[in-house]
Amino acid sequence: MHLDNAPASPQSGHLLAHVFGHRKALSASILSQVVSSGTNFTLALVLVRVLSEADYGSFCLGIAVCYLYAGVGNSMLLLQMVVHTPDKPHEERLPYAVRILVAVVLFAAGTVVLTALGSYLVSGLWPGANAQMTFAIAVATASGCYLVKDYFVREAFVARVEPRALAITCSVALSLAALLALAWLCDISMTPERALIVFAASQVAGATTGFTLARLPLQSFRSSAMLADLSGCWRGGLWLTSVSVTGWAKSEAYVYLTFIVLGAADTGRANAARLLISPFLLISPAINAITTPRFADMRTRDPRGMVRGGTAITAALLGLALLYSTILLMTSESLVPAILGPQYRNMRGPLAAWCVTLFAILAREGATPVFVAMKRFRALASVNAATAAVSVVSVLGLMRVWGVTGAILGGAVGDLTQAALLWGSLHHGADSVPRPAHHVSLEQALPDGGSPTHR
Repeated sequence: MHLDNAPASPQSGHLLAHVFGHRKALSASILSQVVSSGTNFTLALVLVRVLSEADYGSFCLGIAVCYLYAGVGNSMLLLQMVVHTPDKPHEERLPYAVRILVAVVLFAAGTVVLTALGSYLVSGLWPGANAQMTFAIAVATASGCYLVKDYFVREAFVARVEPRALAITCSVALSLAALLALAWLCDISMTPERALIVFAASQVAGATTGFTLARLPLQSFRSSAMLADLSGCWRGGLWLTSVSVTGWAKSEAYVYLTFIVLGAADTGRANAARLLISPFLLISPAINAITTPRFADMRTRDPRGMVRGGTAITAALLGLALLYSTILLMTSESLVPAILGPQYRNMRGPLAAWCVTLFAILAREGATPVFVAMKRFRALASVNAATAAVSVVSVLGLMRVWGVTGAILGGAVGDLTQAALLWGSLHHGADSVPRPAHHVSLEQALPDGGSPTHR
């Protein structure tokens, strides 16, 4: 039979129908991530041009701590909500979301209050530390506000109302633009602390939008039920928190080790170069936000398909990354000073290192949502702990040879090691899973459990 006359594969038709059926969710998710990453990129771009290299490095350190805090909150509460919600009866899912919201708000508020009290005590004992304590309070405020906003984004994806997540990120973008414009009109000089407060205020705007649109049944809250929920979150969250902390220690090793060894100015240069690959990194979180809850639905029904899907998505992203990196490096001589400012020159080394790191990040991030959906938190914790040590040693070793460029490449070594371990474990586990004895129809295979045009 000639290929032109061959009938289309039923599985290919099912895949196309599945993608077409979720086109609105995919579009909203990608747009949400585009807006979110574009907002962060714009803020960083403004700050890299108005702050000194040292001040920009300090701001980047504060944002790194903010992401560490958000990672812990996500691991203990938000991702637990994602993976446990499918196990709840439909009538219990919204009350469960309310209880997690209360826990998130208490966690964030408690963090800010304890940080403020601790800073007040330290300032009383060591008056010379006032500036550092002000910075600590700004970081804590930004961290708490970011986590609360992130709750509403996660809840929108869990509820399969992806346009709500887009509305939240748009409100963050608009409020941030308004605040930056106000600061410019009032001729307010920007500092790392003020930049963090502006960031925090925009997150509050996003959280307010999410709360308004979610219309959660707050009257359903029961403290006794919340304690039971937190107990369930603790069992998986403890391992996932260790994953988050060690993952942060690995992925942000170049930030804090460069800050300690080389100083704030070199930290600013490393993060300035990272801005140029940031536009591409917006794709992976957008896809993961959709795939994680759907992979969780496929956990027992089609584990082989879950691994195949993660592999195909990662391979496609790596191909796009190769094209993006090639164009970026070919145009770097004119592009870097035009975007980052004239003070950032001789950046080809750090930029090339970030292009290598981009491949490592995409390979690692492709496997992580599959592990989360499978609730393999302990395995993730073990891999993260091992590769965090690899990353720290690599950053310190390569930094001695190549400075800032070596610090960035050291982080890539840790990411590549983690990616190799995760994918090796996934494919080995998938090979040991027996194939289903019966055919699975499209209606059964779809995460929504119905028609491709269900949503």
